[in-house]
Amino acid sequence: MKRVELLKQSLTEDKNVDLTIEKAVKDDKRFINRSARSIEDQIEDQEAKLEERLSSNTPLDASTIESVFGNIKTLKEKLNLYKEFQEKYL
Repeated sequence: MKRVELLKQSLTEDKNVDLTIEKAVKDDKRFINRSARSIEDQIEDQEAKLEERLSSNTPLDASTIESVFGNIKTLKEKLNLYKEFQEKYL
């Protein structure tokens, strides 16, 4: 169920219900967008770090794969989680 519908059910029949709901949804979307931008920035940083490690003249090690590459995968999953939540509930 969408957040708007749930808020309408939980709020009383007040003249400010629509404004309250509109503000809540707007704040929610702002939070999601800011979080997504932050995660995208983190992904960019990790990808730059991975590229730096891969272009160096040293052999791969566990930290390159587990830390850097693992962080990229985790951050991408996190970003998809935020986007999916926004589509489904907002």
